[in-house]
Amino acid sequence: MKKCFSALLFLFIPLAVVNAKEMNLKVPPAVFAVENEYQILITTLSPSLIRIKVGEKFYSDHINGVRPSQKSVHRFRVPMSELDKAGKYTVFSRKLPNRLPYMHKITPQPEYSKSFQFDKLPQENIKICNISDVHDRLDQAVSTVLAAGKTDLLILNGDLIDKAIKFEQMEYPCILAGRMTNGRIPVIYTRGNHELRGEFAENVQDYVPNVNGRLYYQVELGPLWILVLDAGEDKVDERNVYGNAIDCALFRREQLEFIKQTAAKGDYKKSQVKFKLIVSHSPFARYVGYSRKDEVEKRRFMIFKDWCEVLKEQIKPDFMISGHIHRHALLNEPHYPAPVLLGARPPRQNTPTFACSLITLFPAKADVKIIDGNKKVEAQYTIPFKR
Repeated sequence: MKKCFSALLFLFIPLAVVNAKEMNLKVPPAVFAVENEYQILITTLSPSLIRIKVGEKFYSDHINGVRPSQKSVHRFRVPMSELDKAGKYTVFSRKLPNRLPYMHKITPQPEYSKSFQFDKLPQENIKICNISDVHDRLDQAVSTVLAAGKTDLLILNGDLIDKAIKFEQMEYPCILAGRMTNGRIPVIYTRGNHELRGEFAENVQDYVPNVNGRLYYQVELGPLWILVLDAGEDKVDERNVYGNAIDCALFRREQLEFIKQTAAKGDYKKSQVKFKLIVSHSPFARYVGYSRKDEVEKRRFMIFKDWCEVLKEQIKPDFMISGHIHRHALLNEPHYPAPVLLGARPPRQNTPTFACSLITLFPAKADVKIIDGNKKVEAQYTIPFKR
């Protein structure tokens, strides 16, 4: 009888509403947009059981019926329509330091809860903040994005780490997104080429949004249709620096087939789609091979020409958002699938703050401001839509 009572107590301890730190969360949740769902990723300070509630429905990240507690990042997949309608979600957290064969033998832990407001994307005058090339400088990147002001969508556009050599770096996408958005707006994530380097590189997909492990996919987000692509490394696989540890050539061929299939499927033609964007950390349109001195690299990078042709002739995106070059600029060349915005700048010797891009979408154009951490506007661009 005593054992039964203990088990019931474990299940029915009342909830207490507390702040994120008391709930054992490192930062607020990160709400990533993937295909037609949100992947809500939550990072914990120590072993915990996490679940969330949207509307009247509970979501658990169970693994074949087992609720995980030892992993530090918990993932919940929620249909966009459900969270957009609810306008908020509630996180429930219960510490679980031990997993015993019979759980009634441990001291019951209370389950705490905290609700987070969520703002779905507006239909017009959409404001997008894009930042890339953080290279482990989290605090500076966060202050720059917050200085840019209120936005509707955040893009974390790759190279958030310098090299994947520490486990805690795997959590940086979630930590940055949580700190920059407070779990309130959707986030688009792309992997940068630096995330391919280091001993944890093969595990990145376990800590970021993905589709069955893939880091390239389409996103149907309100009036936006976004194609997230991953160009891989910026040099050919045979370079000695990679030590035979990458196969980006095959990875790019797989994505070419994905781009063709996506073009044939035609979701970007749906009536609700008002804007078509390409998001890729590397501005692959610059690397079709023409400017490469090495003949091997010229041949290998010509696959980007095939990417560009399908995108330009069939999907016809309005523009593309990239980073990687460590400067901001607006590029427009005949073989590009659309204008390419290099939308961020990391700190330099004479400019200690980051610069991010604030992009406002209008029916026939996008206005872009490059804003640094002191709220100074470094440059402005206008991207007319050729439709």
